[in-house]
Amino acid sequence: MENSNLTLWEKVQNTPKELIETIESNDGKKLNTVASINRIKKATEIFGVYGKNWGLKNIKHSEQKIFNNLILGIVDAIFFYTQNETKIEFEITNSIPIVSVSDDKKMKVNYTYRKAIETDTITKALSRLGFNADIYTDGELIASEGQQQELDELDLVDIKQDETQS
Repeated sequence: MENSNLTLWEKVQNTPKELIETIESNDGKKLNTVASINRIKKATEIFGVYGKNWGLKNIKHSEQKIFNNLILGIVDAIFFYTQNETKIEFEITNSIPIVSVSDDKKMKVNYTYRKAIETDTITKALSRLGFNADIYTDGELIASEGQQQELDELDLVDIKQDETQS
């Protein structure tokens, strides 16, 4: 029996191979990712026009100083989309460094942080719906193909909710 709760997830979970890019993380690992614009295009294909049928609303930006040399830009918003003529909404928050100090003691300023944080927040919300789930695990980018084989060999446990508990 098909689970209708997974219909959207199963429709958007697989990423076309030609859209997957390999990037190097700060610790030298190679990770798979997909450009945000490709997720946004897929969402537009599925839901319709951004801002009308899906997107962020009630966006509130703020800034917060963390430690001495780090200032974060924070966004709180409502993500919404329309499915089967029903509007679905959930709250989402995100942060991004605005000002930080590099290892060589130089101050780095992210002048486009508001654009970047909104784009990242949209893609985070889409990931909650299953978009490109095949390149993510536990909210983190997964390893490239060679490293994926090592992950596949791990003994992973499927945790299921006990239906007898309320």
